[in-house]
Amino acid sequence: MNDLRHLLDSYLATRRAMGYTLQYADRRLLEFVGFLETQGSSFITIKLATAWATQSPEAAPRTLTNRLGLVRQFAKYTHAFDPRTEIPTCDLIPYSRRRPEPYIYSPDDIDKILEVARSLPDPLIAATHVTLLGLLAVTGMRIHEAVQLDRRDIDRGQCLVTVRGTKFGKSRELPLDPSTMVALEAYARTRDRLLPLQHSSHFFLSRCGKPLIYNCVHFKFHRLIDRAGLAHRHPRRPRIHDLRHTFAVRTLINWYRSGVDVEPRLPLLSTYLGHVNPNMTYWYLTAVPELLALVSERAERAHEVRP
Repeated sequence: MNDLRHLLDSYLATRRAMGYTLQYADRRLLEFVGFLETQGSSFITIKLATAWATQSPEAAPRTLTNRLGLVRQFAKYTHAFDPRTEIPTCDLIPYSRRRPEPYIYSPDDIDKILEVARSLPDPLIAATHVTLLGLLAVTGMRIHEAVQLDRRDIDRGQCLVTVRGTKFGKSRELPLDPSTMVALEAYARTRDRLLPLQHSSHFFLSRCGKPLIYNCVHFKFHRLIDRAGLAHRHPRRPRIHDLRHTFAVRTLINWYRSGVDVEPRLPLLSTYLGHVNPNMTYWYLTAVPELLALVSERAERAHEVRP
């Protein structure tokens, strides 16, 4: 079994060298290798892979499919070193991988969330969440990117924020509107006044002067959504990640409505969002009905003017 654990270490190192963070995959695959150990198997079999992936019957089908998908990728790597390895097929656990339609926040929605956050009883917690959520709304950053921001990442002179250690291991610079920089500076002053003793150089801090915890931010956001009266919106309950979707979609909608040529600008939006593949940005063109209607309308006008 030491050989299989060694192969797992090699596999994870290879994937990380390609830019993947694997914060979820490494834990799950370690659990899988431990499961094989308890079953007395020194190589991957389809039967054991399926048994491990489905051992939590209450889990959602998507979760079960994702677990088996992790094993499948690892098994493909392992097979090159151990031909006894069996590679699970993609259809063992039927599940449609269609990405769910995102919830697109209206400006009024965002105002309501920030108003509720501003009313939190602790002034530091209120200032932190108002500024953090506002930054997510106007930049489309991933939540973990914003939480990990360091003070040196905020360039007041150039009106830039540098995002380091992203999902795909690349850094990028995001130009900010001057009003956003004013809000960040106001938060920094409030933070330093309310936290004379700090234990971190992170920009956003908790009440104890330490970096924010990712899961705690999500929990607090769910509470804010409930208090703002947005919990039962269509097509589903709004998520914090939908602020990123909203930024991308609103940017595209504004481009289409202003009459600019969107196609050449899509790579710029991809870079700003930190997408490694422009196809990830193209998904927004068909994911939101309002945006799809604008795309179709422009296509029809272009067809009408052709000779």
